[in-house]
Amino acid sequence: MESQYKVLFHIDKFDIEALNIAFKNTNNLINDKGTSSVQAALVVNYLAPKLFLKNTLGKEMTDNLAKLIKNKNVSIFICNNSLKNLKISREELLTFCEVVPAGITKIIELQNNGFAYVKP
Repeated sequence: MESQYKVLFHIDKFDIEALNIAFKNTNNLINDKGTSSVQAALVVNYLAPKLFLKNTLGKEMTDNLAKLIKNKNVSIFICNNSLKNLKISREELLTFCEVVPAGITKIIELQNNGFAYVKP
């Protein structure tokens, strides 16, 4: 069955509170509609990739994100253009992040596939 509730969270600032909001909103949606009905994507660009460096978020948040990605229909997409501008290598990122060539392209692709755009 295809997910009925598709959501795209866009984070472009180094803002842990925005990430927390996206995380809580994803969990609330999953708790409300069930794992099989929800597909969530977090697209990260501009300055926000710095949030996903190893050791930036702390163990609890990193573990919670890893668990959400492993057990649910949740993905984190990091913009490679932003990584280049910030001089960050893929190896510096948390292992569960997926690097995409351009964050803006990923946002458009997800919206074209029925994802609702949310900017926490």
